[in-house]
Amino acid sequence: MFKRIAAIVLSLLFVSVPQGSFASQDEMHSITTPCNAHLASISETAPHAYEKHFEWAKTPSAAREFAEKPLPNTVALIAVAPVTAEDYQAVFGHGKNKTKASVTEAQRKEIETVQNTLKADFDRNEGDRAFTQADYKKVVQAKTDSFVIVLGHNEEGMLRLLDGSLLFLDEIVASARSEQRVILISCDSASHVSNNQVAGTIGREVTYGEAFRIAGGIMRFIKDANRPVSLSDVQAELTKQGVGTTHKVAFFIMKAVCAGAALIVVALIIRELDPCKDKNSPCPDKGSPSGADADKKKDLAAAVGARTQGEQKR
Repeated sequence: MFKRIAAIVLSLLFVSVPQGSFASQDEMHSITTPCNAHLASISETAPHAYEKHFEWAKTPSAAREFAEKPLPNTVALIAVAPVTAEDYQAVFGHGKNKTKASVTEAQRKEIETVQNTLKADFDRNEGDRAFTQADYKKVVQAKTDSFVIVLGHNEEGMLRLLDGSLLFLDEIVASARSEQRVILISCDSASHVSNNQVAGTIGREVTYGEAFRIAGGIMRFIKDANRPVSLSDVQAELTKQGVGTTHKVAFFIMKAVCAGAALIVVALIIRELDPCKDKNSPCPDKGSPSGADADKKKDLAAAVGARTQGEQKR
């Protein structure tokens, strides 16, 4: 139902863009816009179907300048991370039943780990609560740093915020200033993984602990570089650190249409490996959503509806 409704809405709003305006590469796909990615992923059921339309292993010629441009070696972290039971339920329980009793012992320990890591490694007491649907762009652009790492729970191409709302990853990427680059680190909860997903040695979900470790490694590399660095340098460092063998590391490239002009925007994304392709287990046939899955679909449908209304106004 969600896919059908979204298809109708987006079809009414879609304005086709001539294919000649896109820069293609050997991967046989083109740099796309968020609207085109929405349309292309509507009928897809595989995990990460939406963000895959933005992911590139290597930068196409049209985006190379942005990926390889050296910028001052400064970096900031935006951590959409739960430090209370209420936060955890907002992120993983979709904002419902926000009571301490609704958090399991494993989840409580995970929350405690997040608290301790934020304090010990990043000198902060909680996640970024100001990073909301209304103010995310303001928060990103207020950072004076060249690189902004945004760490949080990825839900079908959207970040679940600490108030339970959703924000498209491409909106975060597009919010950066021209001399900023965003690095997205998607994380999941080890105790939140559904029973029909089998975690393997390579294809496991990215926990908050792993996400913090990766973020810390990136921040140390950038700060210790003693020279300007680029997104390509960061990707090369992640390869050297072996992150690419356990996580998906890709350039997040899109065409953002602003005031009638098309701009290429480049970021970096680190997320779990594809559960359907990279795990030793095929994706299950989910069938009709029910219970928590049905609530999730409603939330996703609402987010897509709000997004398309915003695009229509622009």
